[in-house]
Amino acid sequence: MDKRDSVRRLAGRIDYGGGRPLSMKNGGGRTTHDDNGRPHYYGPSSNHAFTQSSTSYLLQPSLRSVRQYGDPSLRRAGLKWSGDIRIEKQLTELFFKWHNAICNEVNECVYRREKEIYDHGQDSLFYSPTLQNAILAIGACYTTRTIPGIPGDSSEFFAKRAKTLLEIELDKPTFATLEAISLISSHEMVNARESSGWLYSGGISVHLVTDMGLHLDLEPNLEPSLQPHDLSGARKLSQEIFWANYWLNIQWSLYLGRPSLMTKLGCTTRKPEVVSIPNMPRHEPARDRSERQPEDCQNPAYNVAVYIYRLASIMGKIADTVYGGVPSTIRSHDNAIQAITSELEQWKKNLPPEVDIDLDKNGNMETQVIYGSSILQLQ
Repeated sequence: MDKRDSVRRLAGRIDYGGGRPLSMKNGGGRTTHDDNGRPHYYGPSSNHAFTQSSTSYLLQPSLRSVRQYGDPSLRRAGLKWSGDIRIEKQLTELFFKWHNAICNEVNECVYRREKEIYDHGQDSLFYSPTLQNAILAIGACYTTRTIPGIPGDSSEFFAKRAKTLLEIELDKPTFATLEAISLISSHEMVNARESSGWLYSGGISVHLVTDMGLHLDLEPNLEPSLQPHDLSGARKLSQEIFWANYWLNIQWSLYLGRPSLMTKLGCTTRKPEVVSIPNMPRHEPARDRSERQPEDCQNPAYNVAVYIYRLASIMGKIADTVYGGVPSTIRSHDNAIQAITSELEQWKKNLPPEVDIDLDKNGNMETQVIYGSSILQLQ
């Protein structure tokens, strides 16, 4: 199998739990796939958890697709745009360079590859026009440039397009749908629409995670033709998508002072592991990101996201302690605080030298010159 296509093909060919006795390790549930390869998780109380193939219905639902209904919907909403390859390229570059580098919400290599596949007429689980417009909306936040053919705020324009397409895409959601929702949530929050942003991150996102079963580390069955490295790539992607959404949800939960549903899911999915990334020479000239080969498309800041995911797991415990809804004694509360404090100290102790700021080693003025005041505030 071509390695470039392995992850894309794998998503529709893994049956998590299929053909095996249901494992109580994962709550007795299973993930099946519909005819288009879209994953759906069903718990032990659902009849679908006991079927051996994709679900079928006596009444076939009327499901729309963005490819068929997207343009007419945008036209009716007054959001039609003829497109500009140069503008799309610039805004996408801004997104991956300035927004996505920290939390790795969208895998750049997979996104670019799957976009090409979609543009050639084949649907993808990891790309959709909804996700593309969400990326353009975030990218437009990093520029003041006026875009021809778009009246007013270009970031708001692309965000409205993404939300219009999302309403259609939720009929048949994919991994790209979940990525788009996280970006739309961030866009709403940065524009001070906190209630709307929270509904995307704290509501739709959480339920879509459970719909796909991304919160569980389910044991898969593979077709004989699939190799272990194919499985590894697909599981790594699903882990990244889940933990990026988990982090965003916990971040807004604590910022807004509201309980998080994400911490109530009984998550068993593993956190992505730290990877070895060669140091990039400072004098190396910048290259067009879209022209890089898959093997050198690794985000240099990927490990930062890994440590953020680990921090999110601890922050989730803080959210549960503060907003658990269960009365606790002062002693049990203090014990929880001490345990979480120890975890935070251990997390900081395990940080690699590249992101661990030693305030004692560097003088105050020197430290500010090296790291900047905004980063020091995190200390």
